[in-house]
Amino acid sequence: MVPSVLVIGDIMAEVCLVVDDAMSVAPDAEVHQYALSCGGSAANFACCGSALGMSVELMSQMGDDSVTPMLSADLSAFDVGVRFVRRHAGPNSVCVIVIGPDGERRFMSHRGPESTEGPHDLRTLDGIDWVHVSGFVFQREVSAQRVWSLIQHARTSGLTISLDPSPMMTPYVKDVNPALLSHVDYLFPNAFEARALTGLQDPEQAAERLLEMGAAFVALTQGADGVLLRGPTIDQQLPAAPQPRVQDSTGAGDAFAAGFVAATRQGADPVDAARTGTLAAAAVIARVGGHSGAVDLQGR
Repeated sequence: MVPSVLVIGDIMAEVCLVVDDAMSVAPDAEVHQYALSCGGSAANFACCGSALGMSVELMSQMGDDSVTPMLSADLSAFDVGVRFVRRHAGPNSVCVIVIGPDGERRFMSHRGPESTEGPHDLRTLDGIDWVHVSGFVFQREVSAQRVWSLIQHARTSGLTISLDPSPMMTPYVKDVNPALLSHVDYLFPNAFEARALTGLQDPEQAAERLLEMGAAFVALTQGADGVLLRGPTIDQQLPAAPQPRVQDSTGAGDAFAAGFVAATRQGADPVDAARTGTLAAAAVIARVGGHSGAVDLQGR
């Protein structure tokens, strides 16, 4: 059996609205395009990773409202394993994403109910050799405690751990669990997240600080400015992959991380893995929706 990547985090419905100005506070605005799609940082990574050939299992929570069939069908279409997806009474997580003409966006999110159920360590997770965590799980106390326990067991079991941080997990890292990053083999922040975690504006200084905080390797994504790779034996800036038109930058970081992990698991060095990540991100931002562009990754 091919070992799988366990992806821990969120799955949600997205209501994507394309407007003239994503940051406008006007009481009424014309919507030029809309889409109801599937997203969430963990689901984006899982679907992109599976499209790139990885065996992927998702650990997440799902409600039982009208969008549940759509979310389930999406995971099935990308052949994402769901044995660790728990279903609960109540609404799913939903995010309204307002997208401007440059692909930048504004979010309004409803987080669905949190469950205390689910595996607490990796002894129940046969066939997993890599754990990828979405930082959104550290915004809530119960999920943070459960995932931290799982990460500790993964570390002692010799599994590889990657983390896509969220700026809203900064209080957890600084005040509750400063040891978290010392358990991370691959950290995938964007520039905003790196600033939030370190307090440093300069990306190179922020990447260096994240290494000092314990991360073994940092791939700091910077949108059109590419990605900064920083680790014990590497300090390199790579350009972004060419993209003639950005439709929606949502999910770009998730796709980059999925491409990086997929290539790394196939033996690529960090530079080649990052190039694969930038190509995956370029495919995703060419379509509206967090991982709608994952269909263009299949067979690559």
